[in-house]
Amino acid sequence: MPRTKKKSSKVPRPTGALDGLKTAMANRILYEFISERRMTITDSIERCLKKGKDGSANIQARQAVATSLGLCTLVAEDDILDVFSTMECFESLFTRSYAKGDGTVPSVNPQTSQLHTNALLSWALLLTICSGSQLKEVLRKHMPKLPGLLESEDVNMRIAAGRRLLCFLNWPETWTL
Repeated sequence: MPRTKKKSSKVPRPTGALDGLKTAMANRILYEFISERRMTITDSIERCLKKGKDGSANIQARQAVATSLGLCTLVAEDDILDVFSTMECFESLFTRSYAKGDGTVPSVNPQTSQLHTNALLSWALLLTICSGSQLKEVLRKHMPKLPGLLESEDVNMRIAAGRRLLCFLNWPETWTL
């Protein structure tokens, strides 16, 4: 705040201070906006992710929604049951890229693969706010199949899966799985 009032011949306007103030205000208002409309935003985003019966949501919108929902849930959700519900929504997407029972890797188009990748990344982001026991339960379910994503045709999925696996293997909760 003091820099916004400062007059100097070297700096014609206190743009740095104003930019900082603008950023701080935007972050605070965004958090309040998300917090006050949490359920409405979550429901709308989940409907878009699931694509609905009319198929109106295009794949690029669904990709962006997967990322947005993960971030919004991380920032504004305080009920772990709602976090798990959101994680299950992501699981319903990225698990479609898991190897089939016979070991074959599903073939999906690049746009769908990017949606699955975004869902995997958002799911993993939400794992970071789970307790150790919750994390262990979720990973016990997914660790046997996650390495199969390293065989994906999509390089972005392979990179995302590899990074997530590396993170998971470094968490003490996974050492006893």
